[in-house]
Amino acid sequence: MKSANPLPVPVSELSRNVHLVRLHPGKNSSLKVLLTSDVHWDSVKCDRDMLKKHFDEAKNDGAIIIIAGDWFDAMQGKWDPRGSKEDLRPEYQSGSYFDNVVKDTAEFLMDYPVALLALGNHETSVIKRHETNLSERVVAMMRSAGHGIHLGGYGGWVKFVGADKSLEDKVKGDGGRSAMLRLKYFHGSGGGGMMTHGVLATRRQASFLPDADVILNGHTHDSWMVTLARERLMGSNVVLDSQVMLRTPGYKDEYADGYGGWAVERGMPPKPIGSVWMNITFKTKPNRMLVTDFSVAK
Repeated sequence: MKSANPLPVPVSELSRNVHLVRLHPGKNSSLKVLLTSDVHWDSVKCDRDMLKKHFDEAKNDGAIIIIAGDWFDAMQGKWDPRGSKEDLRPEYQSGSYFDNVVKDTAEFLMDYPVALLALGNHETSVIKRHETNLSERVVAMMRSAGHGIHLGGYGGWVKFVGADKSLEDKVKGDGGRSAMLRLKYFHGSGGGGMMTHGVLATRRQASFLPDADVILNGHTHDSWMVTLARERLMGSNVVLDSQVMLRTPGYKDEYADGYGGWAVERGMPPKPIGSVWMNITFKTKPNRMLVTDFSVAK
């Protein structure tokens, strides 16, 4: 395995599920972030060509990558009732299935600027059934080889801050809200919804996640963005801002040609494939983190 740290910006751990990303130095600095989830790497239904295309773009553009759970499919273990060897890529069909997938994942991700590998329900299912944390093993292997990747939880936070050293005290505490952008990631729960695609969850999450500027969800393989406008009271000033809700679709094509399988038998529709780009700009005057735009990685 190569020894390298391809991260273009410093990433540090403030607690087990809170991480800090410092943007490029400069009066007006910016960072491109690829937000993804639900890769299902070891499944024959994973679109690896599309995944590699997007990860190559992130590497070439000086971006970082955040993976919000379900990197692994990992359903073909001995004690998993969902397992089907037909859904497993041929190179993993051996008695060392999990070991091979962990090693292959680490070798693939080493070349890419992955800042965070978080847990999803497929990873927690393996912990429950097989008593091993695949994501933790990948991160440990990569960090031992010099990569700057971090392990995330099923849910957690990422703070993005500009390179202005005068903001350091504000970053470590809760002060200086305007000096940073707070991203809350949560792998997801439930089945989304045939008609709503899980969009109704935006108001529920907004009610108990008031500090998040961006909320990233995965899990249901849907793709949408909803912006909620908010009225805030800061000192004696009424300020209007917004909270952006995202759901990333992933790279597993369950539907294929509609002939059969789990998704078809349940009457589920085809799902999109891909990730979401987030472009952040930090401006020193005033000290503000601005999400300039979101776009679907195609």
